[in-house]
Amino acid sequence: MKFRVEHDALADAVAWVARALPSRPVVPVLSGLRLAAGDGLTLSCFDYELAATADVAAEVAEPGTALVPGRLLAEIVRSLPGQPAEFTADGDMVGLTCGSAEFALVSLPLAEYPELPPTPPVAGTIDGGELAAAVAQVLPAASRDDTLPMLTGICLDISGEFMSLVATDRYRLAVRKLRWEPADPGLRAIALVPARTLMDAARTMTSGDPVPVAFVRPCAGAVLQEATLRASCLQQLARFKVPERIVMIDDFPVVESPNGSKVQKVRLREIAEALLGQERDHSREIRAG
Repeated sequence: MKFRVEHDALADAVAWVARALPSRPVVPVLSGLRLAAGDGLTLSCFDYELAATADVAAEVAEPGTALVPGRLLAEIVRSLPGQPAEFTADGDMVGLTCGSAEFALVSLPLAEYPELPPTPPVAGTIDGGELAAAVAQVLPAASRDDTLPMLTGICLDISGEFMSLVATDRYRLAVRKLRWEPADPGLRAIALVPARTLMDAARTMTSGDPVPVAFVRPCAGAVLQEATLRASCLQQLARFKVPERIVMIDDFPVVESPNGSKVQKVRLREIAEALLGQERDHSREIRAG
């Protein structure tokens, strides 16, 4: 891999993608920033929850892909002189030359890095300035307590041509409702987005520029793996809070009430105890045999 890229374009792209790097990666490889040189340069990162991608024009002499420590690259790029930068991959090292400055970064194992999720179809667009203002208005109500990750997000509730942004930390509630242009006028969707991530994205939005909005949906036949759930839990919770076992069930036992459906905790506990009982019986059979 060998390519040459302008300093300002590289600095903007690296700064944008680096914002999405996890602060506490589950495994070291998730702290990497992926460099893919082909028709141009594509920078990306993904930690099973958040993906960020930036495309930059570059003069590519030798196409290739490399994975380098993301935060280290961001620090280096911030200190570079305002001259074109040249990247060269040689074995397990990635060289960076910019003017009189030269750096060598140890590459991370690319084979262990997860594949980036495909871009979902656009569900609609909204004015960037209006969305950025709405995010700034509800952000102060979002919780900063990482022990309750659900409250650290901003809820996007879409019903037809209206989008509502909602945030709460249990003591205050902020709601902003605005119009947008859905691809399907009858669209009904809801998503919980990390507040910090949405705020970082809002900083790049400008008034008059349409911002596409899309929702990721499970593919037909897709199966949620226990390893993926554990990785997500490790990213959001203290290690001692992550369950040792995760059991998949087809449906939650629910009961209807005037306020909507509620999960029957007693019944759910009975299901869990029955599953654990089956495992204990199976373990005894193995030992007896």
